[in-house]
Amino acid sequence: MHTNNKLILGDYCLLDIHRGMLIKNGIASSFSKSETLILQCLAKRIGQPTSKMELIDYVWGKTNHPTERLLYQIIHRIRTKLEANVHEPKYLIAVRGFGYMLSCPYVQEIS
Repeated sequence: MHTNNKLILGDYCLLDIHRGMLIKNGIASSFSKSETLILQCLAKRIGQPTSKMELIDYVWGKTNHPTERLLYQIIHRIRTKLEANVHEPKYLIAVRGFGYMLSCPYVQEIS
């Protein structure tokens, strides 16, 4: 489990999960509350899949379930900020029939 909230995902790419910020190539962009919560949930197990239902429960709670389509739309928004090519993601990977995982060739946590 990763305890730090800042991850270096690659060259010139810093993800600050606690603040919901991404600094990529020197340009800062922010994530919405639901985007940030999804990233927080995925960052707990980098390189390991997280089910769609677990993501939905983490973001919206067990009593208020949106559609999987809403989850997909939010994942797509995260990818547009995080990935160089949303059609060939390197960091936010879909695990077919299960969910998603945050995958990095190398991860360095900083405080």
